Amino acid sequence: MNGMNGKNAQVFHDVTVTMAGEQLSERIHDSATLVPAAVDVFRSMLEESDNFEEQLNVRLNVRELEHLKLKWTDAGHGDALATFFARDRPLTTSALVHRPENTAALNRMQNLVARFARLHGIEPASDLLFLTNRPLIATAVFPVDASLAADLSIVADAETCLAAAYFLKCEDV
Repeated sequence: MNGMNGKNAQVFHDVTVTMAGEQLSERIHDSATLVPAAVDVFRSMLEESDNFEEQLNVRLNVRELEHLKLKWTDAGHGDALATFFARDRPLTTSALVHRPENTAALNRMQNLVARFARLHGIEPASDLLFLTNRPLIATAVFPVDASLAADLSIVADAETCLAAAYFLKCEDV
């Protein structure tokens, strides 16, 4: 992959769990290894969100991905929530946490995962509040049918680019 300019690079942690709280993966990303144009798609969206009272609800402006939608809530000071939808069905929800003191989004996501699991008779498998590495994107994957599997794969890449754009924006402030 073509990398981003090293002086604008951001290393961040990425943890993915099921809606029952079971950990699926844990990775470390470096924005310098991402395709700049992909990160710029989300950087532009985030710049737009500054004009909409910290909330954004948009379709992805990428050819052949217009059926994907992002709902974005910026809690401010490096704390945000992002939910991706395909054809109006939720695929993932993520807490983006820039600094150790930022915990509001992670708390909200933990509550969502716990409620979802208990609604389905499952005790949550992990506590997201113990994730201390920062910057962090913690993502919970909704259960979806096989027809949305390809969209989940695309959204995983989109979340990585969104996180890179957001954490780079946080560093610029």
